[in-house]
Amino acid sequence: MFLKNIFSKKFIPAGIVFCSFVLVALLVRIFLMLFTGSKAQMSLWEYPVAIFIGLLYDIVVAFFVTIPFVIYVWFQNEFIYRKKIKPFIIAAFVVAIALLIFTNIFPKEFNEDVYKIFTGYIILRFIIYLVMAFVPLHWRRKIRVGLMYIMLAIFFVCLFFNAASEYFFWNEFSTRYNFIAVDYLIYTNEVIGNIKESYPIGLLIGCITIATFATLFFCRNYLQQWINSCEIIKNRSLKAILLLTLPAIFFIVVKEPWHKFSKNQYANEYASNGIYQFGVAFFNNELDFFKFYKSIPNDEAFKIVREAKVAIVIQPM
Repeated sequence: MFLKNIFSKKFIPAGIVFCSFVLVALLVRIFLMLFTGSKAQMSLWEYPVAIFIGLLYDIVVAFFVTIPFVIYVWFQNEFIYRKKIKPFIIAAFVVAIALLIFTNIFPKEFNEDVYKIFTGYIILRFIIYLVMAFVPLHWRRKIRVGLMYIMLAIFFVCLFFNAASEYFFWNEFSTRYNFIAVDYLIYTNEVIGNIKESYPIGLLIGCITIATFATLFFCRNYLQQWINSCEIIKNRSLKAILLLTLPAIFFIVVKEPWHKFSKNQYANEYASNGIYQFGVAFFNNELDFFKFYKSIPNDEAFKIVREAKVAIVIQPM
């Protein structure tokens, strides 16, 4: 009931994103369980526990994913298109773009790609504002619906692509995303080349495209409710602040080790979330050596080293 109320009216798109992410993450988890089968050697009680803990991580990531949609609908209003307000909004955009281009207010040295993306986004928003500011209200409504469809299409493509990627990664390493996945993201050219050689890219893109259009078609009635809904700025602000606060709370409260509830490695991996683990690996910048590389007990290793040193010492010159 709480989620139904908070994702109502103007926040229906955020609700679509939240529910879609949680559902797909759950289906991916169940599919990985079925794909691995008896190889996991898990106890019966570990399956529901892994699903329950994994659902917690799914919800945490889902709240983060909804943030762009929450911000988008929060500031969506007709006030900024009033005749007396337009000059101030246009001036604000021009000043912001000028500061970004001609000053160092956003340090390019920090990350040039982020700077270009952010500057490009501000310019794009300015162009969209100019278009919407000089068209009738009914055209603004149509443009908003179109932009929302584009945003949701991008989201669903990423969602389904990630689901497929999780399967391929699991099939190769029997684990969720880790620092290997982070390396894949860094060395993009090599990875894309390897993917093109190893996987049916055309079929994969085709399936993702069909799934995206099918999902958007299913959501069309919800989006119609969204565009026709009315909600005062006070209620919208309360919802937005809550939806933007929850990710911060979850980030502080929920801990990564919680999914390690079992001695069975498969159970622990089922109980995690791929994107959550990717974030952990990205910030921690480490990989468990003993988990991914074959090793022997320390006593045995030192014995081999000592025998090798003795052999070197007694070797005749």
